[in-house]
Amino acid sequence: MFQKQNTAILSLYLFILCQMIFARFSPDDSALFSAVAYGVSMAVPIFFLSVYEKPIKKQPQRLPKKPFWCIAFTLCVIFFGNLISFALSELFARFGYGISADFPVYSDGVSVIISFIHLVVLPPLLEETLMRKYILGMMLPYGKSGAVLFSSLVFALFHANLMQIPFALLCGILFGYFTVKTGSLAFAVLMHFLNNLSAFIASYIGIHTTLPQFLLYSLFVLPLGVICGVILYKNGYFREKLTPMKVSFTVIAYAVVCLSLSILAVRPL
Repeated sequence: MFQKQNTAILSLYLFILCQMIFARFSPDDSALFSAVAYGVSMAVPIFFLSVYEKPIKKQPQRLPKKPFWCIAFTLCVIFFGNLISFALSELFARFGYGISADFPVYSDGVSVIISFIHLVVLPPLLEETLMRKYILGMMLPYGKSGAVLFSSLVFALFHANLMQIPFALLCGILFGYFTVKTGSLAFAVLMHFLNNLSAFIASYIGIHTTLPQFLLYSLFVLPLGVICGVILYKNGYFREKLTPMKVSFTVIAYAVVCLSLSILAVRPL
């Protein structure tokens, strides 16, 4: 098990290394360079794992049963993940520090299209392939719930941003759960895409939700999420036995590196 974990972490270090190399040659405000740098940086660990590891086994089912309730429940969880991240950002702002990771906004059409591909299209495809198809698939022989939690943890740390880590952890758990449930990346890719699309649109329209507004919306979202969760539970979801999974020293070291990068990214306002 530890050997599999070490292989997964090595692939994520390859991503960090590629990002560092590209950052050294990055021109100012180039949408094309950012998109290419991200695509290549993601392709390297995916190729590495595709050579050494078998992906999650495919099954005929592509979307979960009761897809409407699954989507509604996941959207509610995404909302609360955003609420936690936003509250954390507000807390840091009160002390004069910024941790938000805003989407870059471009004015020319070509850059907008490239940015859309970079931030909305590529992440759901590449990140779900790396995290769910390979890393989750590698850990499945050691227990489904442990594999989901492990892949969710490294997915959260992978973002290396204090605002995104709690959000990515919650989303990663659900994305991983439904991936195991269906044997397909389709649901995880779809929900990942919808989340990034909404953030992209909000950036260009200029929608800025305040914490009181978030809390007000939660009065509607919380009951909806509970209802969806109860319906899914009655239909056989979320009843799996939890299987603990130990982590290797390499995983702990990776967590320290990512959290250190997250702290270094904190900036004075």
